[in-house]
Amino acid sequence: AIARLASAVLPEQQADEAELAARRNLRQGRFATAAEQAQRAADVRRQALDYRGMARALAVAAEAEADAGNMRQAANLYMRAGQSAVAQGDASTGRPWLRRAMALGDDAALHEAARSAIAALQARP
Repeated sequence: AIARLASAVLPEQQADEAELAARRNLRQGRFATAAEQAQRAADVRRQALDYRGMARALAVAAEAEADAGNMRQAANLYMRAGQSAVAQGDASTGRPWLRRAMALGDDAALHEAARSAIAALQARP
């Protein structure tokens, strides 16, 4: 599937290829490459206005950064993924990403922003 997508022309296909490659590299322990490819997928999905897909790709990049030991970067990426998911109305996905951001991050502002986003979710009907 990745080989077929490598010659992709449409932005959605380019993002799919980058995300699949990122996931493959993540499994193979090539964390820096995985994070880079996932970020590229997120950028393409953002430009295509695919915010749900963008959030998913950001979470893949966050996982790669965490596995590489870059906890601050991972926390920031999980925060972005969680906020994006919540903005799209996907609380079941956004909440765990926000909690992961809080667990990995040591920045008080990030913790407060994540807590606020989770509180806003709980306040929704």
